[in-house]
Amino acid sequence: MTLVADDVIIGVYKDISDNHYTRFNAFFFIVVDFLYVNSLIMASLDLEAQRIVYIITYSRADTSKFPTRESFSQAVIEAWRFYGINILHWVVSIEAHATAGCDSADHANWYHFHMAVKLEKRGRWLRVKKYLNDQFGIQVSFSDHHNSYYSAYKYVTKEDTEALHSLGHPDLTTIPKTEAAIGSKKRKGKRDCSGKKKKRREERLTAYDVTKVIQAKSIKTRLQLVCLATAQEREGKHSLVQFIANRGHKAVEEALALAK
Repeated sequence: MTLVADDVIIGVYKDISDNHYTRFNAFFFIVVDFLYVNSLIMASLDLEAQRIVYIITYSRADTSKFPTRESFSQAVIEAWRFYGINILHWVVSIEAHATAGCDSADHANWYHFHMAVKLEKRGRWLRVKKYLNDQFGIQVSFSDHHNSYYSAYKYVTKEDTEALHSLGHPDLTTIPKTEAAIGSKKRKGKRDCSGKKKKRREERLTAYDVTKVIQAKSIKTRLQLVCLATAQEREGKHSLVQFIANRGHKAVEEALALAK
């Protein structure tokens, strides 16, 4: 009787042990699968964190370290090159922000540098930020929310008419607008009756607008105009190339004739 009872107890313990072992195996493989999937997600996020277009802002700039736009741009170029990445083109602006309640005239304005860059290849911004802090003792912030270089370019140059451009920078300037056109654009950007802000679209160029572009750029032929439109489209500005494509050869030739 005792032997039988012992055999039964041993058998029960063996069943429990096997059951726990099976559960442990199942749990182990679930954890391994989870870690593998998580590693794939993290790798994807890591790749997404590497951009080609960035806006770099140096707030409350120390003008004794960087007295000009060019001096700041050279520091940023050096930082990216240190990690083996060249900048295809860039633009730097400087913006003055008045500080309320300052007793000293020297601190009546703080100067901010804004720099839009388009990299030769994707690159991480965090190590560049650290390099600038280590080598020059400055804290900069990075923004990667712009989908095209043209979008970043517009943001950086919106206040500074004397923004500094890299050598061979593509021509992304826009023709000056009349006061009426500026007022109309502001009204269109206001919130509608539903409280939602209307989505901004890149404005369409008229034949008159294109004529002004041709005059401002001293363009003589249709090929020169197409080359300008292609260069702008490459950076995310589509208005001129859309005019050429949608309005056709006749409209382009008329604009060229009117510009003479």
